[in-house]
Amino acid sequence: MSMERRILLGGAIVLGALTLLAVVFLYVPNIAKRNRNIAEVRRLDKEIKELREMAAGIEQLRRKVIESEKQVAEFNVRVARFDSLYYLVKEITDDARVNYHLEVAEVRPPSKDTLLLAGVSAPLVGIPYQLTLRGRYLDIGRFTEGLEKFRYFIRVPEFEIVGKDEIRPFVETRLLLNLYATRVTGAKS
Repeated sequence: MSMERRILLGGAIVLGALTLLAVVFLYVPNIAKRNRNIAEVRRLDKEIKELREMAAGIEQLRRKVIESEKQVAEFNVRVARFDSLYYLVKEITDDARVNYHLEVAEVRPPSKDTLLLAGVSAPLVGIPYQLTLRGRYLDIGRFTEGLEKFRYFIRVPEFEIVGKDEIRPFVETRLLLNLYATRVTGAKS
C-alpha cells in the first residue's frame, strides 16, 4: 500500500472519528435535551388538563355555593323574628276574620317558660299558639289550607273540630299553630 493511500485511509479514519465524536458530543446531548423537553411538555400538558378539570370542578362548586346561598336566603325570608310574633298572630287572626269569615273565639299565647326555653335552645324554634275559631266547616278548611301559603313558616301539629248545638250550623275548631321564629338579625319580618 502506498503512502498516499495510507495517508488517505488515515485521514478518512480520523475524519470518521471526528464525525463520530462530533455526533456523540454535539448531537447526542441535543437529542437528550429534546427528549427532556418532550417529557416536560407532556408533564405540563397533563398538569394543564388536571388544572382545567379542577377549574371546571371549582365552577360547579361555585354554582352550588350560589344556589345554597339563594336557598338559605329564601328560607330566611320565611322565618319570622321573635319580636314580631304578636303582629304575625294578629295578621293570621285578621285574615281569618276578613277573608274566611271566621270568628276568633280565643288566642292563647305560649307560656313564658316556653318562650324563655325557646330563646335559649336553638336559633330557629317553633313557638306554639292556640287559636279557637268558629265558623262554617268549609271556611275553616280553606283557612287551614291557606296557612300553607302564609309568608312565614307555620306548622299545625294539632287540629280539633267540635260541633256544638248552641252554635249550629257552625263548628268550633282549636288549632295549635307553631310559628317558626329566630332571634338572628338576618331574618326579616
